[in-house]
Amino acid sequence: MNKTFFGFHFFLFIGILSFAQDTIIFRNGDEVVAKVAEVSDSEIKYHLWNNQSGPIYVKKTSDIFMVKYEGGYKEVYGNNISHTEDDDLRAYAISKYGSSPIYMRAGYLRIGGRTLSREELSSILMSDELNTYYSAIGQSTAGAIMTLFGLAVGITGGILTFAAINTKVGLPLFIVGDVLTTVGIPLWAIGGARLNWVIDSYNNRVAGRPYSMYVEPRIMNYRNIGGHNTAYGLGLTLNF
Repeated sequence: MNKTFFGFHFFLFIGILSFAQDTIIFRNGDEVVAKVAEVSDSEIKYHLWNNQSGPIYVKKTSDIFMVKYEGGYKEVYGNNISHTEDDDLRAYAISKYGSSPIYMRAGYLRIGGRTLSREELSSILMSDELNTYYSAIGQSTAGAIMTLFGLAVGITGGILTFAAINTKVGLPLFIVGDVLTTVGIPLWAIGGARLNWVIDSYNNRVAGRPYSMYVEPRIMNYRNIGGHNTAYGLGLTLNF
């Protein structure tokens, strides 16, 4: 019991430490795990994470693409005031991956045959793309599970019902399977369409095609006096 308790708290402590670190991403693609000590308009001072009592390093903000602070906050830096998040993310993606397109395989986003980690995705995708990606993955997965499970249950129920083996059990199974499949297929399709939007949005930006139009199924949450409502429909996305 004591060993289990100690082990749980040890790994919890390690998890907290790893979450509390800062990550500095430079414009040349290099990354440094650090503890930021001071930030000004022109430079950042930091210690290396594994040597926080060691020397302090000073870097110009013009050499830095982004700093990811503990707690998840991100600060994106530009060379001048005319830069936008779109410009900086495009420059960083090209510096690290060239103009290679992003694509989906086996449920993961990839570039050039390698799967992108969560950290890499947060470095090259805009905030709306990243949020859409993670919600669409969950939506698509839920729809696929419901569809496949519904088909299995429905087929089993159909065999029991129409072969007159056990109608009392087969008919409810057939109905449940039909409902699951009816709900699951649209969820699966909508999730896939939203994933395609993320891929197209990134590829258009990196390829320097700022003008693109994409029609996608969309789920929107909005607030009203009584709380939150959800609207389903077709959304028209115009990037420019």
